[in-house]
Formats: sequence, C-alpha cells, structure tokens
Amino acid sequence: MKLSRRALLGTGSLAAATGLAGCIYHGPFPYTRLEVSVREPFDAEVPTSIPVSVDVFVQGVNSRDATLHGVELVCFDVARRELASKSLGEFAWREADPDRRESTEHDTGWFTTVTTYSADWTVDVSLEVDAVPEWLTVRVADVWFDADDRPRTAVDRGQDGGRTTGAVVGTARASSPPPEVTVSYARLASERPDSGLVEPNEYQSSRLRQHSSLENPFLPRPAAARLGHRRSDDRRERLGADLERFVVDSPYAVDPESSELRRDVVEALDDHGDSPHVVELSHTIAADVANRRLLSDQRDVLGIDLDDAIVSPVAEAGIVEDRIVGVPCTLETVALLYDREHVEEPPETVAELLEIAAHAEDTGYETSGIDYSLDRPSTYAAWVYAFGGYYYDAESDSVGLTGSGTVRGIEFVAERLAPQVTTAPTDPDDRDDAFVNGNVPFAIAGPDVAARAEANGIDVGVATLPKPADADYRPRPFVRADLLSFTSALENPEERDATAAAVAFAEWYVTNEEVQVRNADEYGTVPASAAVADSDELPESAAGFVESATTGTLEPPDSTMRTIYPPLQAAFESVLAGDRAAETALEDAEAEIEGELSGGPT
Repeated sequence: MKLSRRALLGTGSLAAATGLAGCIYHGPFPYTRLEVSVREPFDAEVPTSIPVSVDVFVQGVNSRDATLHGVELVCFDVARRELASKSLGEFAWREADPDRRESTEHDTGWFTTVTTYSADWTVDVSLEVDAVPEWLTVRVADVWFDADDRPRTAVDRGQDGGRTTGAVVGTARASSPPPEVTVSYARLASERPDSGLVEPNEYQSSRLRQHSSLENPFLPRPAAARLGHRRSDDRRERLGADLERFVVDSPYAVDPESSELRRDVVEALDDHGDSPHVVELSHTIAADVANRRLLSDQRDVLGIDLDDAIVSPVAEAGIVEDRIVGVPCTLETVALLYDREHVEEPPETVAELLEIAAHAEDTGYETSGIDYSLDRPSTYAAWVYAFGGYYYDAESDSVGLTGSGTVRGIEFVAERLAPQVTTAPTDPDDRDDAFVNGNVPFAIAGPDVAARAEANGIDVGVATLPKPADADYRPRPFVRADLLSFTSALENPEERDATAAAVAFAEWYVTNEEVQVRNADEYGTVPASAAVADSDELPESAAGFVESATTGTLEPPDSTMRTIYPPLQAAFESVLAGDRAAETALEDAEAEIEGELSGGPT
C-alpha cells in the first residue's frame, strides 16, 4: 500500500518482532499536534488585529474517536498575563472533512495489524488585542482517544506514562511513545515594536513536547531571574532562604547562583553578558542609571498599584520620566530618637526638646545636648522645608537657596540647634556616638543609629521631628528609598522571558509581611510597603521611622544634588563658624551652582 506523506509522518518507525516475550512495541501511537503561527504582517500600533493560523493533527490507533476538545487560541504579554483568546472548538476525526482524514493499516510484525485514523485541519483566525503579545499558543480542555468520551488521565496512561492499543497483547509495551499533545507555540523574538508592521518571522516557533496539565496554556516554564545585591554574610544567608521561599510560593524562580555583586552596581549592569535582571539600587542614583539605558520600564507588567502599595512619599521613588524602573523596598530618613528610660514622651516642640537636652546632666546623663550629625545638607533639610524653603525643585527645575525660607531654615539650624549638638557637628570622623553609648537623651538620626543604640541596650523611641514655634510647617525630612530595580537585560529578546519572574519577585519581596518584619527586627530596616507599615508585628522603632517618612519629602536625585550639596555645605559651615551671614553665603553658593548647571551636568 502506498502511504501519503502525512500518514508517514503520523505513523513513525515500525520494528519487526523478535518474539512475543519481552518484545517492544514501536508504534504507531495515538497522538495530537497543534502548531500556531502568525499568518501575515500586522500593525504594531494598538489596538490591533493579529492574523493567526493554527494547524491541527490528530491520530488514533484502532479507534475513530481521536479528538481534541475545547481548543482555544490564546495570547499573553511578557508577564504571561492573558491578553485575548478565541475558541476554536473541537477537532474530531469523525467530524473532519473526508478529504482531510485517512485510515491506514500497519503491519506490527507480530502477526497482527493496527489501523491508524488521522486527520488534519488549518484554521485561520484573527485575535483583537490591546498590546502586541509576547506569546501565541493554545489551551486544550481534553484529549480523547477512546470511545468512552472521557479525558485521558494518569490512571488511563499507566504510572509509566505508556499507552495501550487494541492491537498490542501480552507483555509488549510502548518504549517511548510520543506525547498525547504536542504544541508548537510562537514567541516574539525581536525587540518589542512600538510602531510599523510586525512581520510573521519576528515570531519564533518552539515545540513543547509534554504538558503536565491540559487545564493550563501550553507555555514553557518561565525563565529564572538573576538578582544583584551586595549584602553582608548574615543577610546573604537570609536572602538565600527568602529566594527558596519565593520559589515555593510562586511559579517563578530567582537564580541563587547569580545574586552577589562583587563589584560596583553600575559596572555590573554595564556588563551585558551577565547582567542581573533585578538589582538593589538607591532611588537617588536610579535616574542616572536609567539615563544610561541600564534600567527598563515595567509599568505595563507591574501588578501592584504603587500609590496604594507603598507609603508616601516613596511611592514615586522608582519612577523616572514616567517609567517605572523599580519598586521601593525599604526607606531611610531622620527622626527624633529618645531614650525612653528617661524621657517618657517625645517633645512636641523644639523649645521643649532644647530645654530637656540642655539639662540632661541634671537627670544623670554624662553630658547635655543632642547627638546630631550636620555634615551633609540632607540631614538638616527638614528644617529648611519647615520654613518654606527648598534646595531644588524638579518641577520648575530651580535652585532655591536664596529664598527667604531657605535662609531662615539655615539660620535656625546654625543658631538654635547646632549649639546643642554634643561634638563636632560637621565632622563625621570626630563624633562620639553619644546617644548610642547612652550619654545623651536625644539624637536626630536614621535607622542605623537606632539599631546600634538598641543593640547597645538603649530603649529607643522614634518620633517625628518637633516643630519650631516660628516655622510655617512641620519639619519635612528628606526620605531616601532602596529599590528593587529592573535592568535593561529584560529588554533583550533572549532574556525577556525572565521578566515575569523578576517583577513577581520584586512584588513578593517588597510586600511580604513576614520577610519585611523580620528584616526590620533583625537588621533595623524600615519597610516601604504600606501594608507592612500598618502591621502590628512591625517593631516600634521601624513604625516611628515610617511615620517620620510620611511627613517628609523625597530626596532629589544625585544627578542634580551632586552639584548643589558641596557649595551648600560650604556655605552652611561658614555660617556655623560665624564667618558669613546666611543670606550672603547662600547667594554665593547659588551663583556657583547656577554657573555649573548652565554649563551642563557635571
């Protein structure tokens, strides 16, 4: 008998029997195959219509009941979220057009024959979508090969996955039968287009030969994401355990072998050969890194609303020019730290703070005063903003050092607070950690000082900064956020499949209450998650810094402040030393800054 090309493809190789005992049956087998492809070019501007072809093949052995039931064409974005689907219905040998089906008899070599019943279809459809899909594939409800019209389950197949046929007897069994359903899906293999035509050859076909559950779409397992960090040994071990937990809690994975950065973060991102997909990054340098095209926008993939999920004002910390390049994980700001053993309630006004601090020696402290580092303008920005001043306004792209509020704020710090600071307020190398060592009742500092003081046995309270009586507003400290940032490696077509895992891990890690509360308790970190911030399990000190942050303002990016901070600090120190009036010193500082800015970024 002469066989058609399709029958030859469906039949597979035949082997002669060498005896019934221990013989291996080599086919033919029952199986089905679906192939998805883009039929014609389509417009990349959305909404758009995608012309798709689906080629279908079914084959039964000694049964005319080979059927694919409940077939759907379905497409997904890069995060594997469903964009659109279309029902293709049922593909049954009995229902196929006569000219599209065949029945062929095969000699098994065991003095018996089997008959294959095969049919094929080509279905041309269009999918209406609001985004260019990353994946085009199918979903199948059931595959039937028997007349009893029920799904083929693991029990039907046998524990070894073999399938029996009516012609096979005795101990003969299938050695390596083909899977019951084989799908060739299409994946976008080019750069993601924004305009123009998307050509069919921009979608690459890949075959998925086995699938554990017909209830799910036919897609390969998501690629693992690479995480970049520079943590200490103890925190690295904790992170490794968290990565294992993430794998258990989600269908995604993060590669633990590629996590530690042994060099500068930006250098690691510049190495496109092995760049991480997610990296820990301060929001103050995110703009610089993004402008070097080393970060990627995941606004369309992110599954959480940052305004709802992250505390203000750091919700916007990962946004650069309307691109979401990272999710805020932890935050830092200054607050009023007080020793609760001697100070029952935090002072609500600066006058009350200074009064208690000035007489600390009378209550058993080694010295009077406040532990406060004034070596960086970011640490005393709160008082400038309390008087209505500012350093830099991004919206108007203006420097504000000569404004009356800024002048009043600098004068307040120099004249009212600095005299109460215990030692060398502008020299970080000459500080004595007075609060950490229990020598003064107050500090104006961040989470690191609070954590060290608690480790030293101090019962630390954390409160918002007290308001100066003559200020227009409450103090607004600068707030800095550490981001889980998404790198430009995720824009590489060959690595884009790691996007789902990268974004899912960032969302999971930032919002996981158990992880963030534990980190706050063990390492003194302050969570940026709004839900975690409201948790009753969060340590009181961390909750105090969250409250202080909500009164603050997001610190401007380093790309701007690296030009502003040095002249501003020099002006402040000259005022502190009594060499110059605040107004004059700040006028000269602003003139210097404007000169540098007008010459372009430095």
